[in-house]
Amino acid sequence: MSGTVFHVEPGKEYDLADGSGRPIRLTTLKSTDEGVACLLDYLGKRIYHAGDLNHWVWKEEPEEYNKAMTEAYRKQMHRLEGLVIDLAFVPLDPRQEEYYSMGLEGLLKKARVKRVFPMHFGRNFWVIGQYREERAGSLGETVLMEIRQAGQVWEIDL
Repeated sequence: MSGTVFHVEPGKEYDLADGSGRPIRLTTLKSTDEGVACLLDYLGKRIYHAGDLNHWVWKEEPEEYNKAMTEAYRKQMHRLEGLVIDLAFVPLDPRQEEYYSMGLEGLLKKARVKRVFPMHFGRNFWVIGQYREERAGSLGETVLMEIRQAGQVWEIDL
């Protein structure tokens, strides 16, 4: 599979293999903005990358827009219901103001997430600490990875 690039569609499953022939399953979800979200199953582990799939609710948008966004987001989260996710990358976007954590909260209500890396916060690293202070109870056993600077590197045993 090295060097192979292929186009994926939302709402599909792809059975792939690594260079040794070990199976990789890629499941795509429809984004609520651009592209797809990806759920990767490999060697008994599951990684979720939300991409632009988020509960994009904004104060300045009309109520109809926010309702449609909520419905679209919930429809995709339903596909993750009951799953155990070893590592997730999920938006935590301070531009959404008081709605900044709705996407992460929605995922945590549907799936058991072991570790989550927030994303979509630009250089507003403070939003991770704010979430931890305001919503720590929502995390349960989920480890919220603390990002403090651009280029930070982790070694994680899944």
